[in-house]
Amino acid sequence: MLLHLLKKQQVYQPQPGWTGYFLRVLLAVSLMAAMLFYAMGEAQWWLAAGFLDRLVKLSLLVGGGFVLYFAALGLMGFRPRQFARRAA
Repeated sequence: MLLHLLKKQQVYQPQPGWTGYFLRVLLAVSLMAAMLFYAMGEAQWWLAAGFLDRLVKLSLLVGGGFVLYFAALGLMGFRPRQFARRAA
């Protein structure tokens, strides 16, 4: 509702190319989420595993998600400078 209201009052006007940007980020997030979902394993393992085992596996999941997300964005043509905030 907020987005609709801001557009209607012409307070917010998306820049050209914003839709493509959003779709590429959505694809990268979806790939990362799918990888994390399948790689995390069964809940029973997490409940039975020791602290160190959980810490190692969680670290690998976080690192793997990070790498996959930015690799997917890189393959779609994103560059680090595109994440910089620009002055309006």
